[in-house]
Amino acid sequence: MYNSDSTTKCDILNVLPAPPVSVVKGDAPAVIVTSIHWARSFGPAALLVTYRSHGVVIWDAMTANTLRVYPIPSLVASASLSVDEKLLVVSNHRNGFDIYNLGYSGKVRTLEFKAVGQQRATSVAFLRGGRVVLSGSLRGNCGLWQLDEEIPMQVLDHHEKTEIFTLAEYYDLDNDICLFATGTHRAPGTEGTVINLWKVKASYRKRVAELGLRFFWCAAVILTTALAIYVSLYIARSREDISKID
Repeated sequence: MYNSDSTTKCDILNVLPAPPVSVVKGDAPAVIVTSIHWARSFGPAALLVTYRSHGVVIWDAMTANTLRVYPIPSLVASASLSVDEKLLVVSNHRNGFDIYNLGYSGKVRTLEFKAVGQQRATSVAFLRGGRVVLSGSLRGNCGLWQLDEEIPMQVLDHHEKTEIFTLAEYYDLDNDICLFATGTHRAPGTEGTVINLWKVKASYRKRVAELGLRFFWCAAVILTTALAIYVSLYIARSREDISKID
């Protein structure tokens, strides 16, 4: 039976004010929050907030003071913060995704993805600890980018009439295992799965490194075994020679 006495109760600690001046010219647009991220590298209570028309603001959630303001010159549909909190990838509602370095407030690069669609917000996320960018789309596919590549290293096809704007990632840093899920919205009367689970394969360089490490350990075991056999034979022969002298 539900016990009302054990209910967890929450109190409002603070209310953040409206963001600074809009980056959109003309009439003042509505203040729309598109993502929220804790960013403790900027302070113990730092909260990074992206706004559709007001750029990015990092607030001190306890004092409601602004710590940093990034006047991004485009509409922000959604955003993802890297694990080390140094990079922010933004779905720009225009031609793809922009990556910003929060350290010097500059745009690193734009990842153009023609299949994004501009009518509704699409999701974007960092994978593998910030080394890979995953994008959603409104046209039945997702894009995967390495941070240093201009074009997607892979396009993940779903049903062509599905819209993909929900993403979730799981990353095991110790074993470099990366899983992610894509949530789709199907048009009435269409077929296809609603949730797809994907696994990111290890990179070629990583596989080569793993094979090299395995070869090293195998060689070390073989050499150690050979050395042990040699020492054993040497000791046995030495004892035999000593017994002959006696």
